[in-house]
This record gives sequence, structure tokens and C-alpha cells, in this order.
Amino acid sequence: MPAASLIKPNIEATKRAKQVAALTASLWKKTEAFLQEPYRLGARSWLTSAQGGVYVRKGMRFIPAFGEGVIYTFEIASVEIKESLRGQGWFKSYVRAIGHESTTPDVLVLESVQSPELLKHALKCWTPLPGSPNSFYITKEQASQF
Repeated sequence: MPAASLIKPNIEATKRAKQVAALTASLWKKTEAFLQEPYRLGARSWLTSAQGGVYVRKGMRFIPAFGEGVIYTFEIASVEIKESLRGQGWFKSYVRAIGHESTTPDVLVLESVQSPELLKHALKCWTPLPGSPNSFYITKEQASQF
């Protein structure tokens, strides 16, 4: 096998890795700014970059596992990224960064997952949200461990 054919896949993988890192960094800066704004229930934003975007909001929910009251949440309602970057680990990196942010509410919610790849990940790593099909939650501490 010619050496050139071995190098090409590595170049493509490196290019995708750089695009994933750029996407995560770009969306993280915008998410960090959103999280640092004073908490206003229902605040929402479509955070985008050239490679994709996320629709997020600040919420409040009753989740039985956390007791009788309601808790503040950071909700990821929609995720859109270029097909070529899917399955490359950027979502885990993004969630991990959210978990480390001091202004993040204690619970992250992933709403109405439609993507088979993301659903597979959510079923493995997140807790199903009672009464909300294909919706999940994790604690901020769990997110920081991704």
C-alpha cells in the first residue's frame, strides 16, 4: 500500500479534530457568556458557529430525584452540527465544559433527543427525565466528569 494512501486518512482525521475543537471553543465562549448573565427564568438563546449550533435556555423544573421543590436547570433544547463532525466527541467536550462553569445551574437537561447517535449516548450516560419522552438530565458534577 502506498504511503500516500496511509497519510490521507490521518490528514482528514486531523482536519476533523481541529474543526471539532473550533466548534467546541466557539460555542463554549457563547455559552459561557449566556451562563454569566443574571439568571432570568426562560432566558433562551440560539448559539451558533460556522460548524453548528445549540439552542439553550435557563429553566426551572420539578425532578422527583431532587426532592419536593423545583430546581434551576440549564437546558439544551436543540443541537445542530455538520454531518461530518457528528460522532467525533464534541458534544461530550461541550457538556464537560458546562459542568466546570461555576455559574451553571446544578442540573443540565437534554430535551427531546431526535438523533439516533445522541439518543444512544443519552441512554448510556444521562438519566431519563420523568414524563418527558427522549429527554434526560445529569447533574453538573456528572457533566464535569465526561
